Amino acid sequence: MPRAFRAAFTLVVFITAFWTTSAIVRAFVPEQMKFAWLLEIEDDMEVIFVGSSHVLRQMDPAVLHHELSKAGLDYDAFNLGYPGAHFAETTYWADRILDRKVPNLKVLVLEAATLEGGMNPENDLSRRQIEWHDERRMASVLRVSADFDSFGRHFAHYFHRLGNLDRGPAAFEALFFGASRDFEGKAGLGVNQTGFRPFVGNGQSKSEKRRHKEFLADADPFEGKRRSVVDAPWDIPAHLALESEVARLEAKAEANGVQIIWLIHPGMTPAEGWKDLARREVASRVVDFSDSTLSSRWYQQNLRFDFDHLNAVGASEMTQELAGAVLQLPTL
Repeated sequence: MPRAFRAAFTLVVFITAFWTTSAIVRAFVPEQMKFAWLLEIEDDMEVIFVGSSHVLRQMDPAVLHHELSKAGLDYDAFNLGYPGAHFAETTYWADRILDRKVPNLKVLVLEAATLEGGMNPENDLSRRQIEWHDERRMASVLRVSADFDSFGRHFAHYFHRLGNLDRGPAAFEALFFGASRDFEGKAGLGVNQTGFRPFVGNGQSKSEKRRHKEFLADADPFEGKRRSVVDAPWDIPAHLALESEVARLEAKAEANGVQIIWLIHPGMTPAEGWKDLARREVASRVVDFSDSTLSSRWYQQNLRFDFDHLNAVGASEMTQELAGAVLQLPTL
């Protein structure tokens, strides 16, 4: 056997063994608590929200249930929002949910975020950041990563995930002693274990209290910001990578009998490409709460907690409007 052929054969065997071993180990690594809880209750869920803190803090499953019940629909929902989650992480969880073929799932509400969402360096190599760096997400983010540093950070997370680095002890414990199923009293599961964690009062942490105080310092907190954003291009063509991911998820959801609603948060910067995708019906159902003038009701001080989030009252009212969009879906 020629030496080059033996070397190539050995490399193929090594890579195959490595991938197989990694997949076996990963199968025993316990899920993150919030997703683990969703797996416990998924058979009862008709609606699941996925996105960043704009979902976590603003989509109330109890309000959705109440509004839909008025129309005779007994739909339960779960909020799988995570602070700082960007589009790649949102699509990762959406794929995980759709792959499970949740029996009663009717609607996925996904945040319509920009494709290039930067990773906070403070969270580098955290379990959450590593989790979503699979092959599909890598293919997407590398198409839009702007510099060598971004490439390097993404690849570092990918190889940590591929090799299950630092996850061996957790996998070993789960294999021989079982994964923890203690969900009682876990703050991360939100109000009544629905995943929803609204901003209440003046905030809880020091940073929340500071942001809330700064927001309330001006009678019209958005006045200065309007001047800087009103001329920004809020309607620009979608990046091809974003378009292909949206089209792929739409097709996958349809094949599973699930309808997707894309939610545009009332922020201060445009959700780049989403108006274009909605107009061309690549994203078939888009609920847009944004306003390029920062002057709609969602930007009024009485409904906001800070410059980037609604308070509990605003969250309730937004969820009520979202319920109206759910009721307009063609099949429920």
